[in-house]
Amino acid sequence: MEFDQHVPFFRAFGQQLVDWAQVGSGHHVLDVGVGRGANLFPAAARVGPSGRVVGIDAAAGMITGTTHAIRAEGLTHAQVALMDAACLDFPDCTFDRVLSGFTLHMLPDPTTTLSEIYRVLNPGGIVALSLPGPHPDRRWDRYGELIGQYVADVDRARWPDWPAHDWSQLLEEAGFTHGDMVNRAVEIPLESPESFWRGEMAHGMRGFIEALPPASRAAFQDDVLGWLRNMEPLTLSRGAWFYKAEKLLA
Repeated sequence: MEFDQHVPFFRAFGQQLVDWAQVGSGHHVLDVGVGRGANLFPAAARVGPSGRVVGIDAAAGMITGTTHAIRAEGLTHAQVALMDAACLDFPDCTFDRVLSGFTLHMLPDPTTTLSEIYRVLNPGGIVALSLPGPHPDRRWDRYGELIGQYVADVDRARWPDWPAHDWSQLLEEAGFTHGDMVNRAVEIPLESPESFWRGEMAHGMRGFIEALPPASRAAFQDDVLGWLRNMEPLTLSRGAWFYKAEKLLA
C-alpha cells in the first residue's frame, strides 16, 4: 500500500470498515476498489482460511501490486482481479459481505454499481461503504481551501467534477434495507510535510494534482508544503462517512 507507506490513512479506515461490516469467520467477501488492500487484508484475517476474499479494481497497477502483497503474505484465501465495478463478473448471490472503501464517489455510475453489489450479495448479506466525510481538526479546513483555489485550473477531461449523492437513498433504490451510517475519523502523526505530499501522489489525489497545468501544480505544491511547515503538531486529520445496509432474506 504505497500511500500507507507514507501515511497509514487507508489502512486505519480499512480495519474500521471490516469491523463495521461485521465480517466474520468463513464469510465470502468482495472488496470493490481494492487498491493496495486496505480492506482486503484485515478482511482476510477476519474470515480465516475457511472464508474467501476477492478484491477488484479497474487499475491494473493496483492489481499487480496487491497480487504481489498477497503472495508475500502467503494468503491462499485472498485474490484480486481486474474488473469494472459496474459489471461484476460473479454469479448472483456469491458473497456474504461487500466492502468498498473511498471508491464509489469517484465512479461515473454508482447507481449501477450498487445494483450489481445487490445482485452478487447473498440474502441477509451486508454492504459497507466508506466515503469522504468531515474531520475533527479544523486546521485541515485549510487544505480544502487550497484545493478550492486551484480547482478552476483543473483539466476536467482528466479530473471530472463528480456530483454529490445521497448515499442512503441510492442504497435504498438499489434494494437494500436496514441502512445505518456513522462518522468516523483518524488522527495520524506526519513524519514531514514532504511525506504527506508523497502520500497524496500515491492515491486518488494524484489525479487532481496531475490535472493541473504545470505552473499551477508547482504553486499548489508550494502552498501545501508551506502551510504544513507551520503546523504544530504535524498531524493528519481525516474523516469518513460509513454506510451499511442489508439485502433482505428471500
